[in-house]
Amino acid sequence: MDLTKALSFEEYLNDLTEEQKNVYFNFYNNIFLDEDNITFIEKIQETVNLIVFSEGYCPDCLVTLPILKRIMEINKKINGYLFKRNGNEKMLLDMVGEARIPTILLFDKDFQPRSFYIEFPKEFKEKLTDLKDDEKKQYILKFREGKYVKLIEKEIIELLKDLAS
Repeated sequence: MDLTKALSFEEYLNDLTEEQKNVYFNFYNNIFLDEDNITFIEKIQETVNLIVFSEGYCPDCLVTLPILKRIMEINKKINGYLFKRNGNEKMLLDMVGEARIPTILLFDKDFQPRSFYIEFPKEFKEKLTDLKDDEKKQYILKFREGKYVKLIEKEIIELLKDLAS
């Protein structure tokens, strides 16, 4: 993977439409991480590398990326490398078996892969399995409205804790 082709958050945001930027910043400005999570993030000593696949048109990405940005702002040892999914589908398929977004790959300081997050938090996905199609659509709509940002935060923090151990 050629990290020189990665986008910074700023470059990624510059590629968004005005409407997409408004959605992103609405979530960003209303995300407040739990104090315990902030303390944990501040204490991370080893470099963490996040390879993120996303697209501005994806509502799931627009909900998830502001959380990543907040985490990266707390600890500069957490690096983010953003890639568009379009044009990288094969790489995603090879790495995690599917090309859904957002996909967040967590690597240690030596760029050894450790874990990943795909599209939705696992707890959210588990709830979807028992729902009828209409209920799933409503549940996903609520996700895209930001009703489950704490589930996203929880899973990303758990992945970071696994990486730190």
